[in-house]
Amino acid sequence: MRPTYEYILQPTPTRRVSFGRTELLNLGMALGALTLVFVLVWLNPLFGRVVLNADTLGIIVVSSFIAVLTGFLMHEIAHKVVAVRYGLWAEFRADRRGLLFAFVTAIFGFVIAAPGAVMIAGPVSLRQSGKISAAGPLTNLGFGGTFFAILFAVIYFHVAIPQFLGFLIVQITMVNLILGTFNMIPFPPLDGSKIWWWKKPVWAGMFAVFVVLLAAFFIYV
Repeated sequence: MRPTYEYILQPTPTRRVSFGRTELLNLGMALGALTLVFVLVWLNPLFGRVVLNADTLGIIVVSSFIAVLTGFLMHEIAHKVVAVRYGLWAEFRADRRGLLFAFVTAIFGFVIAAPGAVMIAGPVSLRQSGKISAAGPLTNLGFGGTFFAILFAVIYFHVAIPQFLGFLIVQITMVNLILGTFNMIPFPPLDGSKIWWWKKPVWAGMFAVFVVLLAAFFIYV
Protein backbone atom coordinates (compact mmCIF):
# COMPACT_ATOMS: atom_id res chain seq x y z
CA MET A 1 0.00 0.00 0.00
CA ARG A 2 1.39 3.39 -0.96
CA PRO A 3 1.94 5.81 1.93
CA THR A 4 -0.75 8.37 2.58
CA TYR A 5 -1.06 11.32 4.90
CA GLU A 6 -4.08 12.54 6.78
CA TYR A 7 -4.75 16.08 5.67
CA ILE A 8 -6.07 18.20 8.52
CA LEU A 9 -7.11 21.83 8.65
CA GLN A 10 -4.21 23.89 9.95
CA PRO A 11 -3.05 27.50 9.66
CA THR A 12 -1.40 28.39 6.36
CA PRO A 13 2.14 26.98 6.55
CA THR A 14 5.29 29.04 6.08
CA ARG A 15 8.82 27.98 5.23
CA ARG A 16 10.06 29.09 8.65
CA VAL A 17 10.67 26.33 11.19
CA SER A 18 8.98 27.08 14.52
CA PHE A 19 7.68 25.10 17.49
CA GLY A 20 4.38 25.67 19.25
CA ARG A 21 3.56 24.87 22.88
CA THR A 22 1.68 21.66 22.06
CA GLU A 23 4.51 20.37 19.90
CA LEU A 24 7.14 21.20 22.53
CA LEU A 25 5.10 19.36 25.17
CA ASN A 26 4.87 16.29 22.92
CA LEU A 27 8.57 16.40 22.15
CA GLY A 28 9.38 16.74 25.85
CA MET A 29 7.14 13.80 26.75
CA ALA A 30 8.74 11.53 24.16
CA LEU A 31 12.26 12.72 25.00
CA GLY A 32 11.83 12.00 28.71
CA ALA A 33 10.16 8.64 28.12
CA LEU A 34 12.83 7.42 25.70
CA THR A 35 15.58 8.52 28.06
CA LEU A 36 14.05 6.36 30.80
CA VAL A 37 13.65 3.48 28.32
CA PHE A 38 17.37 3.39 27.51
CA VAL A 39 18.25 3.79 31.19
CA LEU A 40 16.15 0.68 31.89
CA VAL A 41 17.97 -1.25 29.19
CA TRP A 42 21.36 -0.60 30.82
CA LEU A 43 20.05 -1.35 34.31
CA ASN A 44 18.41 -4.61 33.28
CA PRO A 45 19.64 -7.24 35.80
CA LEU A 46 19.22 -10.01 33.22
CA PHE A 47 22.37 -8.82 31.50
CA GLY A 48 24.45 -7.45 34.36
CA ARG A 49 26.08 -4.88 32.11
CA VAL A 50 26.98 -2.36 34.80
CA VAL A 51 27.88 -2.26 38.47
CA LEU A 52 25.28 0.13 39.86
CA ASN A 53 26.25 2.96 42.19
CA ALA A 54 25.46 6.67 42.39
CA ASP A 55 28.18 7.67 39.93
CA THR A 56 27.28 4.96 37.42
CA LEU A 57 23.58 5.81 37.60
CA GLY A 58 24.35 9.46 36.93
CA ILE A 59 26.50 8.56 33.94
CA ILE A 60 23.78 6.29 32.53
CA VAL A 61 21.01 8.90 32.92
CA VAL A 62 22.97 11.85 31.50
CA SER A 63 24.47 9.87 28.60
CA SER A 64 21.07 8.35 27.77
CA PHE A 65 19.50 11.82 27.67
CA ILE A 66 22.20 13.19 25.37
CA ALA A 67 22.02 10.10 23.15
CA VAL A 68 18.24 10.41 22.83
CA LEU A 69 18.67 14.09 21.93
CA THR A 70 20.74 13.02 18.92
CA GLY A 71 18.86 9.83 18.06
CA PHE A 72 15.26 10.94 18.54
CA LEU A 73 15.01 14.73 18.69
CA MET A 74 17.33 15.43 15.76
CA HIS A 75 15.59 12.69 13.78
CA GLU A 76 12.20 14.36 14.20
CA ILE A 77 13.54 17.87 13.62
CA ALA A 78 15.08 16.66 10.35
CA HIS A 79 11.64 15.44 9.19
CA LYS A 80 10.09 18.76 10.17
CA VAL A 81 12.74 20.93 8.51
CA VAL A 82 12.46 19.15 5.15
CA ALA A 83 8.64 19.18 5.27
CA VAL A 84 8.51 22.89 6.10
CA ARG A 85 10.90 23.67 3.25
CA TYR A 86 8.39 22.02 0.93
CA GLY A 87 5.80 24.47 2.23
CA LEU A 88 3.94 21.89 4.35
CA TRP A 89 2.55 22.18 7.86
CA ALA A 90 4.51 19.81 10.09
CA GLU A 91 4.39 19.19 13.85
CA PHE A 92 5.48 16.30 16.07
CA ARG A 93 2.91 14.37 18.09
CA ALA A 94 3.84 11.72 20.65
CA ASP A 95 2.31 8.24 20.56
CA ARG A 96 1.56 7.15 24.13
CA ARG A 97 0.96 3.53 23.13
CA GLY A 98 4.25 3.45 21.25
CA LEU A 99 6.08 4.87 24.26
CA LEU A 100 4.41 2.35 26.58
CA PHE A 101 5.44 -0.50 24.28
CA ALA A 102 9.02 0.80 24.37
CA PHE A 103 8.98 0.50 28.18
CA VAL A 104 7.68 -3.07 27.92
CA THR A 105 10.46 -4.12 25.52
CA ALA A 106 13.10 -2.36 27.67
CA ILE A 107 12.21 -4.70 30.54
CA PHE A 108 13.57 -7.55 28.41
CA GLY A 109 16.77 -5.69 27.54
CA PHE A 110 16.01 -4.41 24.05
CA VAL A 111 14.10 -1.50 22.54
CA ILE A 112 11.32 -1.32 19.98
CA ALA A 113 10.33 2.32 19.98
CA ALA A 114 7.67 4.19 18.04
CA PRO A 115 7.55 7.37 20.15
CA GLY A 116 5.45 9.35 17.70
CA ALA A 117 5.78 11.08 14.37
CA VAL A 118 5.85 14.41 12.61
CA MET A 119 2.31 14.99 11.36
CA ILE A 120 2.13 16.60 7.91
CA ALA A 121 -0.68 18.54 6.25
CA GLY A 122 -0.72 19.74 2.66
CA PRO A 123 -0.27 18.28 -0.82
CA VAL A 124 2.83 16.07 -0.89
CA SER A 125 4.21 14.08 -3.82
CA LEU A 126 5.74 10.62 -3.60
CA ARG A 127 9.19 12.15 -4.12
CA GLN A 128 8.67 14.71 -1.38
CA SER A 129 7.30 12.03 0.94
CA GLY A 130 10.37 9.89 0.37
CA LYS A 131 12.79 12.73 1.02
CA ILE A 132 10.94 13.87 4.13
CA SER A 133 10.97 10.31 5.45
CA ALA A 134 14.64 9.71 4.59
CA ALA A 135 15.77 12.84 6.45
CA GLY A 136 15.24 11.28 9.88
CA PRO A 137 17.12 7.99 9.36
CA LEU A 138 19.91 9.83 7.54
CA THR A 139 20.38 11.92 10.67
CA ASN A 140 20.67 8.71 12.70
CA LEU A 141 23.10 7.34 10.14
CA GLY A 142 25.25 10.45 10.43
CA PHE A 143 25.41 10.38 14.22
CA GLY A 144 25.60 6.58 14.49
CA GLY A 145 28.25 6.18 11.83
CA THR A 146 30.41 9.02 13.13
CA PHE A 147 30.37 7.87 16.73
CA PHE A 148 30.86 4.23 15.74
CA ALA A 149 34.03 5.29 13.93
CA ILE A 150 35.18 7.11 17.06
CA LEU A 151 34.33 4.09 19.20
CA PHE A 152 36.16 1.73 16.86
CA ALA A 153 39.24 3.97 16.93
CA VAL A 154 39.19 4.12 20.75
CA ILE A 155 38.97 0.32 21.01
CA TYR A 156 41.44 -0.46 18.19
CA PHE A 157 44.13 1.98 19.33
CA HIS A 158 43.51 1.35 23.07
CA VAL A 159 42.89 5.03 23.77
CA ALA A 160 42.34 5.83 27.46
CA ILE A 161 39.32 8.10 27.90
CA PRO A 162 37.17 9.08 30.93
CA GLN A 163 34.40 6.65 31.85
CA PHE A 164 31.63 9.14 31.11
CA LEU A 165 33.00 9.98 27.67
CA GLY A 166 33.36 6.31 26.79
CA PHE A 167 29.84 5.51 27.89
CA LEU A 168 28.47 8.56 26.06
CA ILE A 169 30.10 7.45 22.79
CA VAL A 170 28.61 3.97 23.21
CA GLN A 171 25.17 5.38 24.02
CA ILE A 172 25.03 7.79 21.08
CA THR A 173 26.15 5.03 18.72
CA MET A 174 23.69 2.47 20.08
CA VAL A 175 20.64 4.75 20.27
CA ASN A 176 21.10 6.13 16.75
CA LEU A 177 21.73 2.74 15.15
CA ILE A 178 18.83 1.04 16.94
CA LEU A 179 16.29 3.79 16.26
CA GLY A 180 17.51 4.28 12.70
CA THR A 181 17.44 0.58 11.82
CA PHE A 182 13.98 0.13 13.32
CA ASN A 183 12.61 3.10 11.39
CA MET A 184 13.93 1.64 8.12
CA ILE A 185 11.62 -1.39 8.37
CA PRO A 186 9.40 -1.04 5.24
CA PHE A 187 6.02 -1.24 6.96
CA PRO A 188 3.65 1.68 7.60
CA PRO A 189 3.77 3.99 9.41
CA LEU A 190 7.58 3.69 9.68
CA ASP A 191 9.87 5.84 7.55
CA GLY A 192 11.14 2.83 5.66
CA SER A 193 7.75 2.23 4.04
CA LYS A 194 7.68 5.69 2.45
CA ILE A 195 11.31 5.46 1.33
CA TRP A 196 10.56 2.01 -0.14
CA TRP A 197 7.70 3.36 -2.24
CA TRP A 198 9.77 6.37 -3.34
CA LYS A 199 12.98 4.61 -4.40
CA LYS A 200 13.69 1.01 -3.49
CA PRO A 201 17.45 1.26 -4.24
CA VAL A 202 17.72 4.17 -1.79
CA TRP A 203 15.89 2.14 0.86
CA ALA A 204 18.07 -0.93 0.21
CA GLY A 205 21.30 1.06 0.46
CA MET A 206 20.32 2.83 3.67
CA PHE A 207 18.99 -0.32 5.29
CA ALA A 208 22.11 -2.31 4.39
CA VAL A 209 24.40 0.32 5.93
CA PHE A 210 22.34 0.36 9.12
CA VAL A 211 22.39 -3.45 9.44
CA VAL A 212 26.15 -3.65 8.87
CA LEU A 213 26.88 -0.89 11.41
CA LEU A 214 24.48 -2.31 14.00
CA ALA A 215 25.96 -5.83 13.64
CA ALA A 216 29.50 -4.45 13.89
CA PHE A 217 28.54 -2.46 16.98
CA PHE A 218 27.28 -5.52 18.87
CA ILE A 219 30.29 -7.58 17.73
CA TYR A 220 32.86 -5.07 18.92
CA VAL A 221 31.02 -3.81 22.01
